[in-house]
Amino acid sequence: MEETVKAILKNLYDLNVSALRQNKRGWQNIVYEVETDTADFIMRCTPKANRGKEDILGEAEWLLHLKNHLEVPSPVATIQNNYCIDLEDTSTPYYFVLFDKIEGQHISYNSYLNRPELFYKLGVEIGKVHANSRDFTLKRGTRRQWHDNQYLQEFGQHIPKNQIKVYESCALLVEEIKKATEGSCDYGLVHGDIHHENFLFNEDRLIIIDYDESQYSLLCEDFSVALYYTLYGMLNNNGQRDKIAKEFCYHFQLGYKEQFSDACDLSFVPLYLRLRELIAYVGAYKKWDFDHLSAWQAGFLQESRQRIENHQPIFQFQENKWSFYAEVGEYKQTWEREMMGFEEQQ
Repeated sequence: MEETVKAILKNLYDLNVSALRQNKRGWQNIVYEVETDTADFIMRCTPKANRGKEDILGEAEWLLHLKNHLEVPSPVATIQNNYCIDLEDTSTPYYFVLFDKIEGQHISYNSYLNRPELFYKLGVEIGKVHANSRDFTLKRGTRRQWHDNQYLQEFGQHIPKNQIKVYESCALLVEEIKKATEGSCDYGLVHGDIHHENFLFNEDRLIIIDYDESQYSLLCEDFSVALYYTLYGMLNNNGQRDKIAKEFCYHFQLGYKEQFSDACDLSFVPLYLRLRELIAYVGAYKKWDFDHLSAWQAGFLQESRQRIENHQPIFQFQENKWSFYAEVGEYKQTWEREMMGFEEQQ
C-alpha cells in the first residue's frame, strides 16, 4: 500500500515524499501522514466497501465550503483537479483522498473529561459547522442519510441472533427516528462522529477533524454523539457519569449557542443517544476479540446491552433543564463558579 500511495502522490499530485508513516488511529480507513519538501499532508485510503465515490466527493465539497468559515481538514485536488482517486483496479479496493495536515495534538480521554473548557470549545466549533451548513446544498457529490449508517446496515451480520430484544429495540428505534425527522427544519449535514479522537488541540484552538462519517440527520445528532462518547468510557460508578454529563451539556451548549443563535431542537436527543449506543454496540461486535475481552470491554457490553433492551439512553437528558438555561452573556460571570463545582449551582 505504501508504494501505491507514494506513486499516487508523485504522479497525480506532483509531490516528492520525504517521509510516509501510517497513523494507527484509523478505525475504518488506512491513514498515512505524509511529509514532502513543501508541506505536510494526510492521505486517507477508504475501502470501497464502505463508501461510494459520490459520497467522498460530497464530503470534499462540504469541507471546501466549511473552510471559508472555520478550520477544517481541507481536501487537496490533484493536478487534474480531482478530489477522489479511483485506480479502478480490483487489487486496490480503495479510494484515495489527500488533505492538508492540521497541526495539533490529540488529548487523552481522561484529560478531556477533566477540562470542561473543551466541552465549551467543542460546542463553539459544532455551532460554526451547523450555522454555516443550514442553507448549504451539495451540488456535485452526495452524502448518505442517517439510516444508511454502515453499522446499522451491518447490524444483522454482527449481532448474535439470540439477542432478540436487541433486534426488537433497534427496529423500533429506527422507526421512531424516521418519524421524528419527517419535515423537520433542523435536518441537514452533520459531522456524525464527534469524540475526543476526532479533534485536535493547538494552544487555545480546538479543531474538529475526520468528516468521513458526515451524513444527513437532525442537527441534534452531533450533540448526542458527542455526549455519548464523552460518557461511554465510564462504567456507571457512583454518579460520576451523570455529573460529567451535566457539565458537558452546560458548557457545550453555551459555546454552541454563541455561534448558532437559532440553536437546534434537542427534544430528540434521547433517541439519538440510543441510536449511537446501537452503533457502538455493533462496532464492538465487529471489531473486538471476544476471546480476549478486557474487564472494561466486558462491562461495557453488559451495560450497553441492558440499556438497549430497556430502551434507555446512557444519560437521562432533560431538555427543559439543561438546554440553554444560561445566556451566553452570563458565561464569564458564571465560569469561576462553574469551575468550583457544577452541583453547587443547582
